[in-house]
Amino acid sequence: MALPITLDALRVLDAIARRGSFAAAAESLHRVPSAVSYTVHKLEEDLAVAIFDRTGHRATLTASGKYLLEQGRYLLEAAETLAQTTREVAQGWETRLRVAVDTLLPVEATYAAIRAFNALSVPVELQIMEEVFAG
Repeated sequence: MALPITLDALRVLDAIARRGSFAAAAESLHRVPSAVSYTVHKLEEDLAVAIFDRTGHRATLTASGKYLLEQGRYLLEAAETLAQTTREVAQGWETRLRVAVDTLLPVEATYAAIRAFNALSVPVELQIMEEVFAG
């Protein structure tokens, strides 16, 4: 069964909110305004809710539209992260790195290594475990 909400529809909604109008969103997405309007109309129809209030001079988001936009931005970010992480895994990156640190190692050295690793900005979950290796 097809979901009524697509990433494309969420991108369109995000572009409208960021650009302030359907026409400006269409331009930023390299589409004609009617394609943007159709995407919004189809989304409203599939969800059976009004996303925009069109009674004034400009279309404004309804409460449902604001909620959809807010949550949709999380989904768009998650989809981008998923795509990026998938590419990095294909290049040999691991998704999780577990490191055991001896209790005799100075804490400052551990923190420096963690900071250096974090500076790489890679999507790897770092798990540090403190262990007693000698004795």
